[in-house]
Amino acid sequence: MDRLTTRSFLELLREAVPDALVVASLGRTAVECAKAFPDSLRLDAMGCVTPVAAGVALAVDEPSFVVALDTDGSLLMELSALAVLPAVLELASERLCVVVVDNAILEASGAMPRAPAKIDWVQLVASFALRAAIFECGSAEALVRALRDNDVLIATVDNRGESEPLQPSDVTGREAAVRFRSALARETGRPQPCPAIKP
Repeated sequence: MDRLTTRSFLELLREAVPDALVVASLGRTAVECAKAFPDSLRLDAMGCVTPVAAGVALAVDEPSFVVALDTDGSLLMELSALAVLPAVLELASERLCVVVVDNAILEASGAMPRAPAKIDWVQLVASFALRAAIFECGSAEALVRALRDNDVLIATVDNRGESEPLQPSDVTGREAAVRFRSALARETGRPQPCPAIKP
């Protein structure tokens, strides 16, 4: 494999952790996640993926595994989440890993460059007393090891040359939330909560 795209990385992630409960960011990551993990919770906002996934990880028991499928732009908007992540991982270290899809652009807002300077993700994450690594290519087995050995995994992807235009998922946000709650209910053995219907 020469380079990872968002699609090829998520296919590899699906092979590595097929039963994971995934909370995903927006844009191409959400669209590709809907294909790889149909029951994932895809948030149509930046800056809340890691906190929501941390809450899910605290709510489930082992052997459930939760992936916070964040993006570089989204994580930069929620760096404060990294400050509380060590405390969350004390309670849920075997149940949560933050995966950051780093494409170095703000794809959801028109593919603008993220920043002129290269971000040292490993050093940034380590400043919060968290273990981090970069994942650029490899097998599903290598990905499983990387997920197990790190608190935050940065997946470097390159979507340049993706000829297929980005098409939104045919699943509405409400339907995605219902699917995720159903998957969570199956995983925990607890009944699915009934959301309040607002007029």
